[in-house]
Amino acid sequence: MTGRLCRTADEAFEAGWTELCTHDADPGECPECGLTDAEISRFVVLLGGLAEPANTTGRHAA
Repeated sequence: MTGRLCRTADEAFEAGWTELCTHDADPGECPECGLTDAEISRFVVLLGGLAEPANTTGRHAA
């Protein structure tokens, strides 16, 4: 770990994928450190409100 402070969700995500886990593996590939499907689902709910809406300018419903 570099000890840097993450101030946004994007910075935290990037930090999580650039650092090796404690088993010297890619965190997404490590069976010990990788997130489970249930954990990912919880993060989707928690962080879902942070997403910006898609650009729909100029498009109208038919």
